[in-house]
Amino acid sequence: VYLAESAVAAFEAARKHEADVKRWEAERLRWLRLASSVAAPEARITKLAGSPITAQVVEQSRVLYLLAADREIKAARHEKRWVDLATIREHQAAALWAAAGSPMPPPDDIVALSREGKAAVLRFLASQSPRVELVSSGCCRACAVDDGRTFKVTDELRTPRLPHAACSKGLCSCTWWVAIGIERKKRKRRRAATTAIDSGGAAADGPPADALFDDVDTMVEGFADLDSDPGAEGEAAASRAAETDAVLDALADVFAAEAAAATTGSAPVTGDPTAAT
Repeated sequence: VYLAESAVAAFEAARKHEADVKRWEAERLRWLRLASSVAAPEARITKLAGSPITAQVVEQSRVLYLLAADREIKAARHEKRWVDLATIREHQAAALWAAAGSPMPPPDDIVALSREGKAAVLRFLASQSPRVELVSSGCCRACAVDDGRTFKVTDELRTPRLPHAACSKGLCSCTWWVAIGIERKKRKRRRAATTAIDSGGAAADGPPADALFDDVDTMVEGFADLDSDPGAEGEAAASRAAETDAVLDALADVFAAEAAAATTGSAPVTGDPTAAT
């Protein structure tokens, strides 16, 4: 009976060691691949890869990666290689979180690594646009709330919202893209006068100056369409420019009439400014 019990204990220990070896080999391979991606010394990587697998070898592989990653991060930050910095920090956060058993919520130090990576993306995009669009890529319901919204880069660098604290996946996969198009605030329109009194006392119909703002907005959107289509014909662009100039000239005439009326105290005579287009 005692022999059988000792045999079972030995068998269980051997089976556990075999499972540990498989896990250690997978972890060593992951850490050494990451170390290679951040320019760790090849000689050191080769030595650890050829060493008999133990928990100590796995730990040495992890330390090698972290030291090389920190060195590469410092260089990327100094040289303003924001894309490289973002990639390294995101990979580092994901690897450390997985090694910790993917706890929920993720530890603060791991969240800080992910946040630095997403901030680096913002710094890169800031050279292209002052505004960015949040893309959740179907992460989770909490992240979907902000999907497609645009924000100022400066605001997000000052008070970062990524990674989302409420993300059900832990380290959310949300990222930033350059905001497409121009986000314009709704204009508060002035109360339009419906009639104007001409010199003979009759009512003269004509759209107020505010009515032309819609035409200007249409022209701006038209230019945005042309900019987004590299194959747009030059004649189309020239036509857009001519139409816009005509609308702006009409606006100038209306504003001049309003200014003159304000000076004399009488209502301006307005025609149809949109006829210029």
